[in-house]
Amino acid sequence: MSKLFKTVEDYIKNVPKDEQGVFIDLREAIKEAAPEAEELISYQIPTYKFHGPLVHFKSGANYLSF
Repeated sequence: MSKLFKTVEDYIKNVPKDEQGVFIDLREAIKEAAPEAEELISYQIPTYKFHGPLVHFKSGANYLSF
């Protein structure tokens, strides 16, 4: 994925279709566990911050990273 993303939703829409459900579920779990966390794109990957970096996730060529 070489596109520049502005939102996490935009990022998820651009991962392979078979991975989108995993990222949607992960995003919902993060929001439920840390509702005050800020959701943003940092270094072109979905990032959540709460008093500093909290978690990131990424789609790779042959892997998913959390």
